[in-house]
Amino acid sequence: MKRSLQRLKYRLGRLVLRSALYQILVAALLLLVVMVGGGVTVYVWTDEFPTLRQALWWAWLRLSDPGYLGQDFGRLTRMVSLLLTISGLLFYTGAVVAILTNLLANILAGLSSGSHRVVERDHLLIIGWPAGIGAVVTEALRAWQRLDDDAPRALPPVVILLEPEQSASLRKLELGLREALPPDLRRRAQLLLRTGDPRQPETLRRLDAANAAAILLLPVGQGAAPRRASDMRMIQTLQALRGLAGAPGRPRPPTVTIELSVSANRALALAAGPARTQVIAHADVLSYIFAEAVRRPGFAQVAASLAEPGRGAVVVGRAAALGATGRTLRALVPALTTAIPVGVVSADDDAARLLDLDTPLGPDDRIVGLGPSAAALAAGYAPERVGAWDEDDTAPPAPPAASAEPSRPRRALVIGRSYLLRALGAHLNAHPPERFELTLVHSGEVELVQAYLAQLAGRLDRLTVTARLARLTGLDELAELRPQDYDIVLVLVPELAEDPRQPDADAVMNAHLVDRTLQELAPDHATEVVAELYDAGRVTLLPPSVAARALVTPALITHLMVQAALLPVAASVYAQLLTPEGPDLELRPLPEAAGALPGAEVDFDLCQRACLAAGALALGYLLEGPRGALDAGVHINPTRALRFRPGPGDRLVVLVP
Repeated sequence: MKRSLQRLKYRLGRLVLRSALYQILVAALLLLVVMVGGGVTVYVWTDEFPTLRQALWWAWLRLSDPGYLGQDFGRLTRMVSLLLTISGLLFYTGAVVAILTNLLANILAGLSSGSHRVVERDHLLIIGWPAGIGAVVTEALRAWQRLDDDAPRALPPVVILLEPEQSASLRKLELGLREALPPDLRRRAQLLLRTGDPRQPETLRRLDAANAAAILLLPVGQGAAPRRASDMRMIQTLQALRGLAGAPGRPRPPTVTIELSVSANRALALAAGPARTQVIAHADVLSYIFAEAVRRPGFAQVAASLAEPGRGAVVVGRAAALGATGRTLRALVPALTTAIPVGVVSADDDAARLLDLDTPLGPDDRIVGLGPSAAALAAGYAPERVGAWDEDDTAPPAPPAASAEPSRPRRALVIGRSYLLRALGAHLNAHPPERFELTLVHSGEVELVQAYLAQLAGRLDRLTVTARLARLTGLDELAELRPQDYDIVLVLVPELAEDPRQPDADAVMNAHLVDRTLQELAPDHATEVVAELYDAGRVTLLPPSVAARALVTPALITHLMVQAALLPVAASVYAQLLTPEGPDLELRPLPEAAGALPGAEVDFDLCQRACLAAGALALGYLLEGPRGALDAGVHINPTRALRFRPGPGDRLVVLVP
């Protein structure tokens, strides 16, 4: 008997767990048993009901409506009526309400769990939830607004895929993300958070990936180790994306942009992904920027400025829409007053031809420029100025050529063991006849540093690398390194810190030690200090002289990723500007670079004419201090007619072949 009851309980439990329908069926079965029991009891033991049917109807009325309780007479009838009424409140009203409430709660939980399907078109799909997701979404929405030269574009829905274990806090994460957006985007942004494994095709179908305008695959974590661990996971996601069928009615599939940590995985990612896959290996970009910072004082500031949304963003305008068909880029330079044309893109190609100054533009060609938006590029077009400098016999002389063999090696002190060091050394060695001396400061990782030096031994003939063991806990330790004897000090984020806040804390502390040491030992020093950070909010913690040259590397990579995803031409532009692949960015002294005499005033048109005469393009200024209406720092795509008198150390940012 006991086992039979257990079996019945087991069967009922299995039914209840299936769905709300089975729960209602179990409650209905219990009501039926109670109704039949009550009806049969009053039919057999009283004379009030001539038929069983009437007794059962009487029992059902007492179960379903407590108001009938006062209409009964007789002790047994009233007792049965009371039991039926209580049972009705318990099984009919209580159970059904509980089941429906639970059903509604499950429906709401399912809707908020991020597991239901997305039905959108031209949305932005972000796979991954890095620490700076707020900056990613902000930059994506800003870049979307810069895309077209037509009317302002409505903001697209932004779909973000998280790991399944984060589903319990989706609402909290969404609120936190919305608070991280600028006020003008906070209320307008359409944020859709979903959870799932992106390596599963079903998850990608739920995200409507085939209908997305662009897809970004972002690594989770900071530093080298966690990023490397995510490379293979993202490549598996690329394989799943490749297997998706294209959406009907779309001229071409969405662009997929992936950030990799290991450059050697680039070929694998391109082979595994869809046809429109773009790979950004952040180690290549960052090591090149730091290497150029060693070579060229001020380059870190220029690179950071190019990575900031503003007047120097990559924009595209159609040549036919401007009426520029048949013209050359050289002729258009004086006519584009709000953007700097730097290259040309053919109709069916996303590869920009930078500094292609003398090829006539076809009707389907697009002009690639640096400016605030595509709309601004078109609005600032002055047709009457086309070719204004072509026949100018009074054009200033060309900017000075790069210097020959340097008199001494440039010396760099590197603080912080970073995974970028190996690629940084290779970049420096690739610039004969220049020579470099690199001193690595480490705090005890002797075997790792020795392994690094062994890898470089015999391979770098233009670079000398030494290592110094030092625990930088105070000014005395740093003074022994004599930072004033170096041309540049690179304060890099330490690798493999367990606490994600620790790398920035170490970098900020080291930057303060370097700055104080330089001020005390050599107040008139010429040493440049460049600091790397992960969090833009901590730049204000740096000394003012270092903060101006800080590189927030995740923000820089975010800008490149988003621009490349929404405007594939940008990937080609940045690949040439911030890697060794294309034209060089040089910093030339003012006012000599503009062909003016020392002490003379200059404006950007004067500088641009001088550069254009030499087959180069001026992109902006790097100013050591305030110059009239211009603040100190980098000014990409400045106002053309704004004149000022350059001071010592001011330079012109020039794009040269």
